[in-house]
Amino acid sequence: MAMQNSPKPFRTVKQYRYSRTPIGKGAFGKVYLGQHISHSFVKIKYPVQLGSVVILVMEYCNGGSLDSYISKNEQLPLDPAKLRYIFKQITDAMCFLIEHKIVHRDLKPANILIRHNHTSEGVAVTKIPLEDLTFKVADFGMARVFSDDEEFRTVCGTYLYMAPEVPTRSYSVKSDVWSMGVMILECMFGNRRLRELYRINQLGTRVPVNTDRVLVNLIRSILERDPQKRLDFHRIRRHAFFRNDSVLPQTTRDAFPLQLFRNNPPVTIETLQNVIKNLDSIPEEES
Repeated sequence: MAMQNSPKPFRTVKQYRYSRTPIGKGAFGKVYLGQHISHSFVKIKYPVQLGSVVILVMEYCNGGSLDSYISKNEQLPLDPAKLRYIFKQITDAMCFLIEHKIVHRDLKPANILIRHNHTSEGVAVTKIPLEDLTFKVADFGMARVFSDDEEFRTVCGTYLYMAPEVPTRSYSVKSDVWSMGVMILECMFGNRRLRELYRINQLGTRVPVNTDRVLVNLIRSILERDPQKRLDFHRIRRHAFFRNDSVLPQTTRDAFPLQLFRNNPPVTIETLQNVIKNLDSIPEEES
């Protein structure tokens, strides 16, 4: 009896089911079949079947998530060099997805897991040198395969990271780009939760002379409300910010002074975008 009821291992899984609705359309299989090409994904050890339920046994990421890293980090906001290290890994992973015609649709800090080989027990991940951490994209529950120029209709993802065009039920793979832009802002501002970002009353519109303008330009290019003008992940990877391996000055806090007012009504990410657009003397993105 035990042998008859034991879970069955799978080599590949074509579709997954959630709330009776097929999702993925092969996206899961393509991601994990291609995991040997990119290390920037949480690896699947093996899937098992329990009746109609498929359970994925995943690689253990002992560093938690980017969400917990942000909430527990006492050195926020992260300086540009650290932002570059983290988001270059995420950008590389997203480029891999795009090359294999896969859209994630739920990119957020909670779905970026961290792995490290630090041997000392009890050391908080925020105390481990950043270069010893690997950031991996996880949770492909909303992922699906797409064709060229395809538009998606299903409203899915996490609202605070959702591109403005997603609720219109007509959006493209560039919705993932917007989500990553919001993640960068969260790391820059050091908000413990992104909802604080929606309560910003004012951002300084004057950019100090020593501000990292290349980083500001990258954010402006990512948080572009018009998807047609928004950078794609391959152009992001070629952006000057990621081509520069030198340590940039830590001026993020000065460049974007925050004033949070608890009694003010929430504002939208669009407000942030309008403020960033008004920043003057920002260099154009280099091709």
